[in-house]
Amino acid sequence: MEKREQFIGFLLLFAFVFSFYLYTIAPTVSFWDCGEYIACGYILGVPHPPGSPLHVLLRRVFSLIPFAKGIALRMNILSSLVGALTTAFVYLFIIKLALRWRPPKNRQDKAIIHIGGAIGGIICAFSYTVWWNSVESEAYGLATFMLILCVALAFLWGEDKEHTKSDKYLVLIPYLLILSIGIHLTPFLAIPGILIFVLLTIWDEIKRSKAAVIISIIAVFVLSIIIALAAEKVGFGSAPMLFAASFTTITFVMLINWRGRRDVRRIALLLFLVLFAFTTYGYLIIRARANPAINEVAPTTFKRLGDVLARKQYGPEMLTTLFPRKTSIKTGYGPIRGLFEQVRFWTRYLIWQYTPFPRETAWERVSLNAGIRFVSLLISLLFVFTALFGMLRHFIRDRRTFWLFFGVLFTVSILFIGYMNFKFSPSDPNPMHQPREVRERHYFFGPSFVFFAFFIGLGALELLLRFRKRIKLVAPILIILAFTPLVSNFHSQANRRGNYIANDFGYNMLVSCDDGAVLFTNGDNDTFPLWYSQNVEKTKPTVTVANLSLLQTPWYIKQMKDRGVPISFTDYEIENLMPYPVVENGQPKRDKFIYTNDFAVRDILATNAGFKFEKKILLPIRRETLPKRYRVLFPKDMEFIHPSYYRKRLPKKYWMVMPEEYLLPSDKFAELVLKDYKGTIPIYFAGTVEKSTTRGFESYLRIEGLVRRVVSQDEKQFDIKKMMSRLSAQLGAEGLHIAKTDSLLNKVYRYRSIFDPSVYKYRTAKQMIGNYAVTYLLLGAAYERIGNIQKAIETMEKGKQFRPREITPFLYSLTRLYQMTGNYKRAAENLKELTKTRGGSSDNWYQLGLFYMQYEGDKARAFDAFQKARKADKNAPWGYAGLISYYISQGDTAKASTLLDTCFENQELTSRIVQLYRMENRKELGSFVLKKWLKSHPYDTVAQKMLKDFESK
Repeated sequence: MEKREQFIGFLLLFAFVFSFYLYTIAPTVSFWDCGEYIACGYILGVPHPPGSPLHVLLRRVFSLIPFAKGIALRMNILSSLVGALTTAFVYLFIIKLALRWRPPKNRQDKAIIHIGGAIGGIICAFSYTVWWNSVESEAYGLATFMLILCVALAFLWGEDKEHTKSDKYLVLIPYLLILSIGIHLTPFLAIPGILIFVLLTIWDEIKRSKAAVIISIIAVFVLSIIIALAAEKVGFGSAPMLFAASFTTITFVMLINWRGRRDVRRIALLLFLVLFAFTTYGYLIIRARANPAINEVAPTTFKRLGDVLARKQYGPEMLTTLFPRKTSIKTGYGPIRGLFEQVRFWTRYLIWQYTPFPRETAWERVSLNAGIRFVSLLISLLFVFTALFGMLRHFIRDRRTFWLFFGVLFTVSILFIGYMNFKFSPSDPNPMHQPREVRERHYFFGPSFVFFAFFIGLGALELLLRFRKRIKLVAPILIILAFTPLVSNFHSQANRRGNYIANDFGYNMLVSCDDGAVLFTNGDNDTFPLWYSQNVEKTKPTVTVANLSLLQTPWYIKQMKDRGVPISFTDYEIENLMPYPVVENGQPKRDKFIYTNDFAVRDILATNAGFKFEKKILLPIRRETLPKRYRVLFPKDMEFIHPSYYRKRLPKKYWMVMPEEYLLPSDKFAELVLKDYKGTIPIYFAGTVEKSTTRGFESYLRIEGLVRRVVSQDEKQFDIKKMMSRLSAQLGAEGLHIAKTDSLLNKVYRYRSIFDPSVYKYRTAKQMIGNYAVTYLLLGAAYERIGNIQKAIETMEKGKQFRPREITPFLYSLTRLYQMTGNYKRAAENLKELTKTRGGSSDNWYQLGLFYMQYEGDKARAFDAFQKARKADKNAPWGYAGLISYYISQGDTAKASTLLDTCFENQELTSRIVQLYRMENRKELGSFVLKKWLKSHPYDTVAQKMLKDFESK
């Protein structure tokens, strides 16, 4: 097969996959890190550690594409481009291996080889995670491509190893690997497989000095560890990253020497390129000093740059330790069982790649019928066994290249799991499996699914060769199987076509705030879309988004202060903010703490309101924040210095003194500062902020759309005496600004794609959409409280269209509201939906039975509903009360009496039936039950009194 044919096949597969990726690409920003990366790429900002400078620069280049509409779409195209190239390389690997093993003799042989390569490439392209990573602006697709490119260079070197010119690939590989640090560390996982492949390839050249080789390998490891630890010790970078870089450089220098070709020029070139690859990190210092709108950690010095590389802001939680296994900490599992559970973590994600089950049921909680579940598992098993068959045949045919591809697969899956030491999956069905990752981590394993698809393609190729006589039967089956992931994953989160949910969420949150406001957000998903909207689309640029997670860090609090947020702390005080116990009645409470972001929030609120509290309480300080001349006064191992230790040694300007008011319980602080709050600038909390953060402040937060504004108690409370005033009724009701919230929800907010059934609503999107539903629910309740029932109904009906997970409150409210207006038909419709949604609770069936009997006159359906109410809960009064009323309406008092005899065995149940009739003012039925009861319990004075009450009404 000519190289021209291979190149044409490569281009055709690339074009097909790239076109499909472009069709399903995210048209704008997505949730999680995409918003940050797109915004940073556009403004040349500094994203979260480890900084990813090359990633940012590449996104910036693609933002200049002139023919794509929208900055985000242009940047997303980069992921689609490299994703399509990755899958085309999988096709090319299979083709080249097939040609080495069995050169084609005729057109049929060529067709079989092309089909086998295409099967591997297509399965790779539309595997769930690979597709996912290829349609949004994340780092994983680009990192996977860099890894594949290094494997391709190793493969090319192996094909032409006899020529000295082939050593250029051994120079280029470490350059690309170290260059990729500016994207992600994933490409370094290719090193073990590449190294084994190279050693096996040149084994004849080095086997005469095995001892020297072994000593050299040990020396490489030891030297790399020393370099990495030494660099980390002086505060520049993370040991894993520096070890990977050192090991790569030294290893490839050794490889060139082992071959007996001591080409000084190539070694010098390699060392130069390695150093040159690191220069992308100079971007971070240059841009940090320009203070862009997004400047995480602000690495303006080499020391701060080292903090970025080491990801110090994430604290000990992000440190990678091999033991104990995180799956063993709370479960008590041993290290082997703990590792086994983590390997299962990966195998679950592998099974998720090709069919909707069990992914959709486990992660998205979608119900799938038994047929789909069975077929899904069957197809997944077919893929797994085909891949295992491909591995076996590859091992038999060519062990050198087998260890290249399998070595990389093993490293990016099993060894990677061992190193990362993941917690349990968030969708793990066992509730005892704790702790859990904050989200599904399948995207980390994208490279493993690429190489797994490669082996599936090899297995399919071998099957085609074995059944070449029945090629017309076997080939269509395998081709159909290859397109299965495309079809089954088309309606999934991997397809982002037409999805504007994150974009609109960021826009809607920002336009809820007044100009010049401060908006506190919770984490990634309610911050990054806002950063994108502000920096790229220029939405409300004067609003300061204050991320509460980042407010745990001194650099971020300083940035907020520099940008005009009212903060009274000095820089020295900011650097020394740390958790401290709540102080109540002058005594610290060791079970309750105020954290760094709590101090920041309290100071912003107090400063904005004009409070200047006297500083009274001495707090600990960090030794590293002191000038060198004072730092030496304290032991080096004393990270935190207690006031009793520093007050006699330090000038007062280096003391850390906090107002006692900042240490009060949150409710008492709020009462002191917010009761008569008159802020200089508007301050809001996003509706997504956790309740634990605003606990104690709720009495001073007024809902205005998706945000909650800090107001005084008088501003929030609704004056009942002025309820008749239309103006006051529109201003607020029990903590909700009716007029503004109504205007935002119905006139200002954008809801593109939320109501589009073709747009897949994945779990994160549903959670964010739920915020709109909750706001509509609260607005409807506010309208009901001021007596505007028709407006309450309209609002509830609109909110119900968002189809929140918890739709029950809407159905309950609408049932009641329609009853109040006399629209019993619509009330019954909501009740019917309620019984379906909740699986039919006893009280729902009872209410539905009453509607059938009282308003539709359909006693047969009423009887059936009452029977279902009784079946739903035999200890609840609803079913019995309904059946008794049914029998009485039919004049069948005998059956009613027989049923009551059953109820009388449970005195509490009987009492609840009577109470239900009293609440509904159905005195005839209540009297009937009590008279029947008193026949067998004539001395029950309580029942006698209740009967008199019923008969007197």
